[in-house]
Amino acid sequence: MKAIYPVMINLFEIVDGQITYSDNSPLKQVRIHDLQFKAENIRNVRAKDDNERYPSPVHLKATVLDTGKMRIDGHADFLSKPHMGVKGDAVLEEVNLEVFEPFLRQINIAVNGGTGSLDGSVEFSPHAKVVELERLSIRNTRIDYIYNPQSGATQKVEEKTVKTAKEAGETAKAPEVLFKINQFEIDDSDVGFVNKSTDPDYRLYVTETQFRLTEFSNHKTRGTTEADLKGNWMGSGNLGVSAQFRPEKQGPDFDLAIIMEKAQLRSMNDLLRAYGNFDVKEGLFSFYMEVGVKHDEISGYVKPLFKDLKVYDKRQDKDKKLFRKLYEGLVGGISKLLENRPRDEVATQADISGKVEDPESSTWEVMARLIQNAFFQAILPGFEKELSGDR
Repeated sequence: MKAIYPVMINLFEIVDGQITYSDNSPLKQVRIHDLQFKAENIRNVRAKDDNERYPSPVHLKATVLDTGKMRIDGHADFLSKPHMGVKGDAVLEEVNLEVFEPFLRQINIAVNGGTGSLDGSVEFSPHAKVVELERLSIRNTRIDYIYNPQSGATQKVEEKTVKTAKEAGETAKAPEVLFKINQFEIDDSDVGFVNKSTDPDYRLYVTETQFRLTEFSNHKTRGTTEADLKGNWMGSGNLGVSAQFRPEKQGPDFDLAIIMEKAQLRSMNDLLRAYGNFDVKEGLFSFYMEVGVKHDEISGYVKPLFKDLKVYDKRQDKDKKLFRKLYEGLVGGISKLLENRPRDEVATQADISGKVEDPESSTWEVMARLIQNAFFQAILPGFEKELSGDR
């Protein structure tokens, strides 16, 4: 209900303003300065039609953390109920990514350096909640997702993920906020996954990352999302990933292809120690995978390939106990049994087929499990079985 007396403000303006956000931890402050803001025609008169829903033109320019530039141009309804409404175009350029660290660390994402830019449109009001980014780009950063079950943040994220996946299976309603990115880019960056749940912990990463994601939306009935990634796996091997994600009308629906070639196995020693309790002196690892998921059915293949694998080395392992040396000697011996002699390579191929274990799982959960299971089964081909003598 509108007020009895009409209110009219012809012009509201902020010149050279400053806004400071302080987090409750020893982190740098987020400061927006050189703020120039102008709003006109602020009134509480009822709109006659949709064209008058946002009667107040608004313009904002500011500097974020000394380097980033922010600009918003649009219209607003400052006096709408239960909260104000705004609709317009937004641009952020060369923003220091560490500005978002107070928020990202709550979901176990660590950022070191780099800049981000975006341009798009937003509508947020009692009538509509839409964020559509034409472009979102990240450059020259190191970004890690840190998995740590002992972390309260990780537990909250996992609980929220499970809850969200369950709710998604129970209802087909559209999300409250429609979010869409037409193009998301990561360039010249180091992107990693840190697992602190193992002993030792390990980091898997891609350097010189070139990543493109197009037509991403949180609305399950929207069009096909495509993703492509290129980079250097663990700073050595060539990595290429491509994927297509179709609307989830009856559960996860996607195709995924991964090609990794000539990665240095020694760079993955922490991973091998964590899951196989051994390490390698040298060797190259290639990994090929194609998989599709549709109507809860999984089909595809995985093919690992090892070259010049040397597990046991006296100089590297001189201080290890006798049993550990014997175990790693057996690991090296097993690889010899599988060699393709003319090329000095170890190669196997396994078909992937079956049902999705949990039909209510999200696409990202299903994809992560497939990659994890296929990768570890490829990188540790029967070592534990051979060691135990169960053949």
